[in-house]
Amino acid sequence: MSNENVDFFYEGKIVPNTLKNSIYKMENNNTNSSVFENVMSGLLDDFMNKKNISLIKVEKYNNPKLKNHKTYILTFENEKGEQFKCSYIGQKDSLQHGTTAILASSVIFAFAEYGCKFCKFNNPECEFCERSKIDKIFPPEMKCTIKHNMKEFVKVFGKNSVNSIRDFCEGYYEFMRTQDENAMNQHSQDESISPEIQEVLKIDVKVIKYLIELMTSMLGEYASNNKEIRTIMSGYENVEKTLMATISHLQKYCMVLNMIKENPNSVPEEIIETLGETRNLDDNVNEEEEQQEDWSWEKESEDEDEA
Repeated sequence: MSNENVDFFYEGKIVPNTLKNSIYKMENNNTNSSVFENVMSGLLDDFMNKKNISLIKVEKYNNPKLKNHKTYILTFENEKGEQFKCSYIGQKDSLQHGTTAILASSVIFAFAEYGCKFCKFNNPECEFCERSKIDKIFPPEMKCTIKHNMKEFVKVFGKNSVNSIRDFCEGYYEFMRTQDENAMNQHSQDESISPEIQEVLKIDVKVIKYLIELMTSMLGEYASNNKEIRTIMSGYENVEKTLMATISHLQKYCMVLNMIKENPNSVPEEIIETLGETRNLDDNVNEEEEQQEDWSWEKESEDEDEA
């Protein structure tokens, strides 16, 4: 936002739709970095400086339910001594992001009724959001998330300012929930895009990137002799080499997917042929499974007749 627009949160005013939409449209789903989160982080940093809201404490929270993750609780306070908290779950023994960025991510997640950035706020049952797990880890009485201490958060930030922030976030959720559908409708109407490429366009690269992060974390834990991971994989061979190879293949797959999504009309013919062969193989497997099911049903009918 330009200098004349940074005071919307501070003044408790709703950000105009034209300005909001111009920010939402900058979001690039093919990168790990969220433009919206970066903008929100900058706005919150400016807002808290003007409101004299400061980070006063970072605590490490030990929870047996999170054996392979590290949990931190951040406490913010205004000049009146009023406080609110937010939480951060990471994989290292240190904060991997700036504290304002952590707060921005917590706010965006808290105001969403369902979903997260991995499912683009589309799936109420998204397994990556882990909302139910977070509620178990941080029960309401602990008040360690923005959701669980919303009254304190509103008191420190101010009701009008929170309403402005919430409206800014809700517009973002709506944009994320509709952009994929709009893009798919546009591609489906383009007859020049082959069926094989249209199938690829349905794949969400963020899911694969999340899997890469999980496997990278698992590799690190295994290499660090994590007893739980070592026990699970006690009967496996060449674990580290296998994980590294799988991660490498998934990273290359992400590169191909991004290339196709950026310009689906300029995909090399050999890639389309490979995708077509894979698709035909899947169809053949499905047909064989259906035939086996039909055969099983006929066999059961014959056995019943003989009885």
